[in-house]
Amino acid sequence: MRKTPSGLCVALVMASALCACAGGAENTALLNQPLAKGNARLKIVRTGEFLAALRDARIKLDGKQVASLSNGGSTIIDIAAGSHEITADVWDSPQISKVRLDAKPAMLYVFEVTPNLGGTGIGMLGAAGAAVESAGGQNGGLFLIHAVSEKRIQG
Repeated sequence: MRKTPSGLCVALVMASALCACAGGAENTALLNQPLAKGNARLKIVRTGEFLAALRDARIKLDGKQVASLSNGGSTIIDIAAGSHEITADVWDSPQISKVRLDAKPAMLYVFEVTPNLGGTGIGMLGAAGAAVESAGGQNGGLFLIHAVSEKRIQG
């Protein structure tokens, strides 16, 4: 009978546990709350893909961090109507993915954060990898953020 190396078994168990980890939803109670007059609601969902699964996506709204989304995580935020910039990045990379939103009152906007499949992937190696990506003109960094849907939620 052939013995399986114990190190391999431990590695497989750890890999399975990491793949099963998914971020939870933040602020989900807001979905059932009425919006304040003049506000819009923003839902940002991070997909649960294997690529970049071990990195949290830092989400900023108008330059201020509002969430750190792990693989499969999401957050819901009420925002004032008007023009906003939403970014997704990782803390150790100078590259970001950003979108502009002209939010209208009483609307729900859904955005999705996905791994940047168009990138070289070398940015996953941290600051040194990000410098190589920057030198190559890579735009977007490790994550991409994009609009998925919008709908009226009251009024």
